[in-house]
Amino acid sequence: MNQQHDNPPACPSADVAAYLDGELDAAAEARFTAHLRGCSACAAGLREQRMLLCELDFMLELEEFPALPENFAEVVTVRAQADLRGVREHSESKRALKLCLVLGLFAFALLGGAWRATIWEPLRRLVTLFAAAADFVADALYDAGAGVAVLSRNLSGHLFFQSGWQTALIGVLLLIALFCLARLVGDYHRNYSAE
Repeated sequence: MNQQHDNPPACPSADVAAYLDGELDAAAEARFTAHLRGCSACAAGLREQRMLLCELDFMLELEEFPALPENFAEVVTVRAQADLRGVREHSESKRALKLCLVLGLFAFALLGGAWRATIWEPLRRLVTLFAAAADFVADALYDAGAGVAVLSRNLSGHLFFQSGWQTALIGVLLLIALFCLARLVGDYHRNYSAE
């Protein structure tokens, strides 16, 4: 019976932290102070909270913090790796992948009607941009090839088919030049590989 009087069910234990922080208004502080006189549990809780705050203040005022062991990082790393042993299992990876897929679908569903404007529209614009760039490059290459073909056809027709002995002379000179070039390249490769 005496225990029920010391710790009634309507005990405002949540007010202990607010009382210590000075967050209670004057009326609530007066009620809590009156309650402390009759409730030993709240009075003990208040003493414990005050002692904890004093210890924290004392530790924070110290100039030197306790030194960590030299191998502190290695010990923490080893313990962290030992605690992650379940992640390394194959079933854990599958479970993580399923969870990621479910969360992705859930996020996609939450987007609702906005998914078209936020995902597909920028993607469509990007594809259109790349298609336009590829079309421009293809047109430029085609036009350059057509220009080279027209020029070479005109030059070769004028050079080879309108003069007889000059065409034969240019052909012989071209063959001699190709033969000399092949010899030079072969000599260069032989000398380069010998070194």
